Amino acid sequence: MATNAVVNYPEYRLHTKARREANTAIMALLVGSPMAAHLLNLTDGSKTLIPQIFPAIHHVNRFNLTPGEARAVLVNADSHLGTMAVPYALALHEDLMRSCVNMVNAPVPDNASRLHGALSTATGQHFSPDLLSQFHLVREMRNAVIHSGGTIDSRVVQRATALSPAASQNWVRIVGRSPLGLPAGSSIDLGTGEMLLALSVTTALAREANRMLIASVSRQRWAEVIIDDFVDNHDLAGLKRITADRRMKKVENFARFHYGVLAMTTAELQVTAGQAHLV
Repeated sequence: MATNAVVNYPEYRLHTKARREANTAIMALLVGSPMAAHLLNLTDGSKTLIPQIFPAIHHVNRFNLTPGEARAVLVNADSHLGTMAVPYALALHEDLMRSCVNMVNAPVPDNASRLHGALSTATGQHFSPDLLSQFHLVREMRNAVIHSGGTIDSRVVQRATALSPAASQNWVRIVGRSPLGLPAGSSIDLGTGEMLLALSVTTALAREANRMLIASVSRQRWAEVIIDDFVDNHDLAGLKRITADRRMKKVENFARFHYGVLAMTTAELQVTAGQAHLV
């Protein structure tokens, strides 16, 4: 099995779409802010307010500053972007993890910090320790920002010191600064680096979770998922106008496109397709 192979079942497709859209929007803001700041160099020294210069921009009246003031805000916008984007990235991942735990018919924990453990226990498989330790550190940092006004508590310190040397080096490579040595009670901000790390780690963990499902969900259950997915994405009235053989061929093509890594056989699909009155 290829290491990057995944099963694109409905919830995973929705997650991938949402994650890509979020990533694109985040990068647009990350790049757009300095671009806008650079553009405002052309109006350096002007006392005319931004709404008067760019009246056609939606919501511009909420940014009632001079070009100089606006430029100062835009230059430093990346720190605020990280604070907003990290919780968003983690929320998307935690939602996916709930669907994964549900797929293996295991109890879904109320506490999001236990989701990965629940899936590991149910499947008998394990996430990369370094990825998981990085995820839990950035999760505790998010909690500190949201619930403690950015004040580091002992849980952040414990998660940071628990990083392996490799995980710590990778953190520094992506974030640009080490999480070690931050004393409890000091302040932390979620910057661009933490945002990029959150996006990277959650993407990798999502793939690992998907591969756990490949081996742990029964072939019969996968066949049911495929047929339900097929029915939800096809016009049943149109399907009834073609022969049973052609309908089955469409089912096989659909399974090959979205669920190719499972290598489902015609016989496996045909039983469930028959129960759904497709053949």
